Formats: sequence, C-alpha cells, structure tokens
Amino acid sequence: MSNGNRRGGQPDRVSAAERRMQRNKKKRRNTYYLIILAAAVICFFVLAFTVFFNITTVKVEGSSNYTAEEIVEASGIKIGDNMLRENPKKRSENITSKLVYIESAAVSRHFPSTVIITVEACIPHANVQTSDGYYLISRGGKILEKLTNPKTGLLIINGADSAAGLEPGDKFVSSDEDKTNDIYELIDAFDRFGLDNVTYIDISDRANVSFLYDSRITVELGVASDLDYKLKFAGEILTKEIGTGTMGTLRMLSDSAQFIDEAGLEENNRVYESNIASSAEVTEPPETDENGETITSSETETEAPAETSETETVTVATTME
Repeated sequence: MSNGNRRGGQPDRVSAAERRMQRNKKKRRNTYYLIILAAAVICFFVLAFTVFFNITTVKVEGSSNYTAEEIVEASGIKIGDNMLRENPKKRSENITSKLVYIESAAVSRHFPSTVIITVEACIPHANVQTSDGYYLISRGGKILEKLTNPKTGLLIINGADSAAGLEPGDKFVSSDEDKTNDIYELIDAFDRFGLDNVTYIDISDRANVSFLYDSRITVELGVASDLDYKLKFAGEILTKEIGTGTMGTLRMLSDSAQFIDEAGLEENNRVYESNIASSAEVTEPPETDENGETITSSETETEAPAETSETETVTVATTME
C-alpha cells in the first residue's frame, strides 16, 4: 500500500517540477524580450534625436515687414537641427522679442523634417503720451517706437502714467495696474461697439474718464467702472441718435445720459462767466473832504446782477437698458 502511494505520488512530484521549470523558462524568455524591446526603444530615441527628424526645410507664412530670412534668423532655428530638440514656444518668443513689428509668431513641427513659422504683423494703433514724448503701440499693446510727436491719424491716450523702463518690444503697462486694465478695456470695447472714430482718451483721473469721438463729441464716462456697459450705451447714442455733423458733450450719468450741443455749451460758459462777474463786489475808495475826513452819502448805487438763462439740455435717454 505504501509502495503504491510512492509510485502514485512520483508523477505528481515530477509534474510540479516541470511546471516550475516551465515558469522559470517563461520568465527568462519574457525578460529577454523586455531587454530586446528596451534596447530597441533606446536605439530608436538615440537615432531620433541624432539621425532621424533633422530639419531640412523652414517655411515662413503670414505677412510682416521682415524677410523670411530675418524671421528664421531671429527664431534661432537652423537647418540640420533636430526637430525633437526644438522648443516651439521659445522659438516663437525669440521672434516677437527680437522683431518689434511682429505681433505674434507660432512655430509648428511637421514631421519628418519641416518647420513652419506663422507670423502676424504689428499694426500701429495708438499713441500713449508720456512725460517726454509718446509710445507708439500696436492693437495688442506692444510698444513699437518711442516718438517725440504722436503719429497722425491714430488714437492718443493721455494720463496713462507709463511704468518706468519700458522699451520697444515690451507690452505697455501703466504704473497704476487699474489704469492698465482700463486702457485695454476701453480699446477692446471701442472695437466691439463700432466706435472706430475715437481720437483721444483722457484717463488721467479715473474718477472722470473721457474720450473724444470723431474729433467733435466729448464723451464723459465719469468713474472708471462698468466701462463696458457705459461704452455700449454711449455707442448706441453716438451712432443712432446724434447727427453726423453735431458737436457737443455726451455725459454718461449713473442711470441715464445727456447730450449738450456746442451752442448750449457756449451759452453755459457765457452765463457762468457773467454770474461770476456780477457777484464780485466792486468797491471804490471813499471820498474825503479837504480835511481828509470821509464824506458819507445817503445814497448807495449797486449794480444789478446779470440775468441768467437756462441752457437747453437734450436728454437722449433716461435709462440704460
């Protein structure tokens, strides 16, 4: 009985040993395959970064004031460089920082061997007044030049309080962060609401922001808050309710807007000056007799105050929708 058990148990022991050997052999085979695969991957990457994907062509697309050769040189990309080693973001920044009149640049890799650079030219948009001249800036705020006099035909921004040390190629910022935000919000809103004829912005006092529309209508926005809302409302009035040849001032109030034409403004000024003059007391030195004593008089002559007149103000809207 015991012999039978031994004879019957031996195949089980052999079978278990064989299974262990097979498992070990499979592990060794898998390890071998992994080593080969890892070696292949390493070889591929070594070749990819040294032999394959080297740049043979650089194309420049878009319009600008610079030649394709100048743009490629500014990017730092060279024929023969490996595409996988290139940093498109850094190459783009090289272009926009070195070439002032390029607003944006995008560098893309097209495998196996082509790089495409797409550029957008800067278009002068506004003159920002400074203590010693003007910064000529693009639509995106990039400083293009320092000027003694403003470039004609472009928007002038007064009271921006430019930050110190700005140079061409930098983005314009004010020393007052709130003013920086206001300037770009105004510029964006002018575009959105069709106010293409704004010629002057005065932001020197954030409690009394104003701009000149079409060189004939001063728009007083008041406090620099809710600018987007106020400008949308002002745009509707300027383009739909005020005649194309009319001159005057549009005042954006807290919940309404009023327009006073040029004649009304002149009348307001005349009445104001007249009232100031009439309210000033005019005194003459007292008369004296031969002994130097003051001669008194029972009659006193006073000048009648100037008449005042009301100037007609046209309320163009009573509420902001």
